[in-house]
Order: sequence, then structure tokens, then C-alpha cells
Amino acid sequence: MNYNKLSLMTLISITIVGLIAIPFGNPKFIDRAIVLELCFVSLSFLVWKGYTKPLYACVPIAVVVIIGNSIAAPHVHLITLQTMLHHTFI
Repeated sequence: MNYNKLSLMTLISITIVGLIAIPFGNPKFIDRAIVLELCFVSLSFLVWKGYTKPLYACVPIAVVVIIGNSIAAPHVHLITLQTMLHHTFI
């Protein structure tokens, strides 16, 4: 399997998980979540069409998501709970 197909599968998986998770998120951030999902959808489309340059955009988007999750107090609280370890994987 070439890296385009693997990248496309990863981007589609991220999009599906995001679409499922958006309704459970904080309503204050719904606009940002939708913009982020549209970024992943557009990247998926471009990779599906055969372009490789959009893959470089995945790195900054991933950094933004990681930093955003790291500084969000509810997210940090869920991850640091030892009694609910399964939440970390969700």
C-alpha cells in the first residue's frame, strides 16, 4: 500500500471520529470544530485526487489539535483520572 492510501484512510478516520465527537463537545467551540472538520474533509479530498502537498498541512493541524487538547482543563482532567482509564482511549 502506498502512503497516499494510508494517509487517506487516516484522514477519513479522523473525519469520522470528529463528526461523531462534535455533538458531545462544548457548544462554545462548535464553530472551531466544524472548521477543523472541514479542513480534514478538504485534505481527504485532495489526497484522494492524488495530490501529495496537502499532507504537509496535516502536521500543523495535528499540532494545533494536540496543543488545544493539552491545555483544555476538562480534557486534562479526563486523561489524568486513573479510575476511568478507558476515557483516555476514547
